[in-house]
Amino acid sequence: MRKIIYLAIILFCASCIAFHNGAISSGPLLSANDKYIEEATGHSACSSLLLFGGGYFKEALVNQAKKDMMKNRPLKKGEYYSNYIVDLKKTITLFIYIENDVWVHADVYACKDSIK
Repeated sequence: MRKIIYLAIILFCASCIAFHNGAISSGPLLSANDKYIEEATGHSACSSLLLFGGGYFKEALVNQAKKDMMKNRPLKKGEYYSNYIVDLKKTITLFIYIENDVWVHADVYACKDSIK
């Protein structure tokens, strides 16, 4: 009986897997005098159970996270996004539940002409 319990615990722990992936895209500063303001962040996620649901592909999740970032931190006059970072996380639990999370980060800079 103990062997079955140990085997069940090992299988449960082995079936909870998370994969992390990411990419950095450094955009140019429009001017060396531009000022860093803050970081903007957006998130999107989808999940599926037994491969049903979660119809978004990675590209759609990234686009949705970017739109969320733009909604959370809209740009003011003279500001722009630079240095995008995309983080992807895929979590598989018990080999039947899959969750995909995407975070998009970008630095917000202000042009030197708009800084007072």
